[in-house]
Amino acid sequence: MARLVLPCVLAGLLVRAIAGAQAAPPLMISEFRFRGPNGSSDEFVEIYNNGDAPLTVSSGGGSPGFGVVASDGLLRCTIPNGTIIPARGHFLCVNGAGYSLTGYPAGSSTAAGDATYTTSIDDNVGIALFNTALAGNFTLANRLDAVGPTTEINTIYREGSGYTPVAVASVEFSIVRRTDAVTGLPIDTGNNATDFRVVATNASASLSTASLGAPGPENLTGPVDAGAAIAPSLVAPCVADAAAPNMVRTGSGNTGTLSIRQKFTNNTGRDVTRLRCRIVDVTTAPAPDAMTAILAAATSTTATEATPCGGGTVAIRGLTLETPPAQALGGGFNSSLSAPVTQVAPLPPNASINVNYLMNVSQAGTFRFFVLVEALPSGRGLYEVSGSTNGPVLFTPTPMTTTTATRTPTRTPTPTATPTPTRTPTPSATTTSTPTPSPTPTQTRTSTPTRTPTRSATPTTTSTPIPSSTSTPTPPMLTTTPTSTPSVTPSISMTPTPTPTVTPSPPPTATPMFAIGSDFHTLTPCRIADTRDPPGPLGGPALVAGLPRSFPVAGVCGVPVTAKAVAVNVTAVGPTAAGFLTLYPAGGSPPSASTLNFRAGIVRANNAVTRVGGGGQIAVVYGVASGPATTHFVLDVSGYFE
Repeated sequence: MARLVLPCVLAGLLVRAIAGAQAAPPLMISEFRFRGPNGSSDEFVEIYNNGDAPLTVSSGGGSPGFGVVASDGLLRCTIPNGTIIPARGHFLCVNGAGYSLTGYPAGSSTAAGDATYTTSIDDNVGIALFNTALAGNFTLANRLDAVGPTTEINTIYREGSGYTPVAVASVEFSIVRRTDAVTGLPIDTGNNATDFRVVATNASASLSTASLGAPGPENLTGPVDAGAAIAPSLVAPCVADAAAPNMVRTGSGNTGTLSIRQKFTNNTGRDVTRLRCRIVDVTTAPAPDAMTAILAAATSTTATEATPCGGGTVAIRGLTLETPPAQALGGGFNSSLSAPVTQVAPLPPNASINVNYLMNVSQAGTFRFFVLVEALPSGRGLYEVSGSTNGPVLFTPTPMTTTTATRTPTRTPTPTATPTPTRTPTPSATTTSTPTPSPTPTQTRTSTPTRTPTRSATPTTTSTPIPSSTSTPTPPMLTTTPTSTPSVTPSISMTPTPTPTVTPSPPPTATPMFAIGSDFHTLTPCRIADTRDPPGPLGGPALVAGLPRSFPVAGVCGVPVTAKAVAVNVTAVGPTAAGFLTLYPAGGSPPSASTLNFRAGIVRANNAVTRVGGGGQIAVVYGVASGPATTHFVLDVSGYFE
């Protein structure tokens, strides 16, 4: 998978673009609803081809095609044999008696149903997609995908525990599959509660579980997110990311707007005749706290502004918030913004267009904004930015729960507990270190992250010394404090190789902030990943700043597939810039606190307990204040929770 990372900081914002694809899994249900403003018949089910090649429907056994079925056992729609669903494209099944979103834009037409039905699906029941349309064959063996609430008794029509039932209200809403923040692909963990979110144009006013957003049904003619990259870059690369015309903040506090301008370049090799951006992640209403920004996308207008790069002016094109449905509060999750690119006025190969994302600010604070680029005949681009409406902050993996107005090269780490002894890389040659008692951190909330270890080191002369280090993180806010003694032994080796050993340490006093399982099982310390090894799932290349990477842990080093969390030792080797590593469950969102902080050019290690995410993997992201950077990453496991 090709990935492009743009090391740009917009008032502390990291801009990331990722292009590429992965192996194709089966068709999946990507969006649906069981009622709308027209009542119980205002419903649709959207099917997504999660593959990089067109899929031709072919069902055997005399079946006319694939079937969309509700848990009452009645077939609603058939995807006929011979139907070609484009790579990363959609098939739309609608209730012809009440579907009200026919006017939503698609490709050169609108989002009319590709197949219709007239028997309404009851509120909060499961639906499933089968590789057959024959009623006697709606079995688990023939199921391709399913989604249902926790109240659905028939497990064929839901995955995992199911989503929380949605309040019955005839409003503009839908239930949308979440998007992975690394790949831009739909998340499918096998648990509907994790994989889907509820969005509504009035946020949680009618549906308590909903976020601000809009239904966006897509059919066979709609723009797709597959193919070559449509890469973003700065409108004015010669100036700071936070300077005009790259970013403009009007108003202050809980008022005004935030405009982020980006240039998109057509690298598909063909004319692009349709270009739009779908919002897949954003800080919006309702906000989780008073420190998180509430943004809502709005239609922007085309403007011509002076550019500091060589003088003259630059044209910045407006984006249209697509309707229906009307979005009086602005756009949120799943809303789409259309660029002025058409069959009559296409974007030629290698040509670029500058666009303006205009967001109304109703609550100031830290924010994130993540869009997926959809295009015809092909698209596939990701654009993510995070920062603060109040001023510079570090790049922070989503979701961000604290804010600071002072740029700092480190972040406050979250202490983690593990019942196993602390494992740290130790030198292979004789070294002498003088431990210094760790100062006792205060439990006072502070707006600027700090690090508190006191270091003392006495290196000895050796040809290839291998450093040993542990660190004592400062607990954020009011969490408890683990006891450990920091020590750092500098190294003059250009290629340090940490060797794990077991070093007894006092029992930690911190308690994990999440349910990780009731039983802990120790393992013989085992190395899961080392990016200094040849390229592979558990080897190289080195981590690139701002680009998360997932590593499989289930099934490796004795960790079973039933493990809910793992006790690990995390090591950064030779980072090219000061920064931090954050570990989190793959497929989820990174927390706002780091796992390990470090300076450039050193080896630093720390213990952590990390939940296991989708596919039995954990993810790691390398954050820096600004600029490109890399670091090698070593991950050792010593136990797991079940």
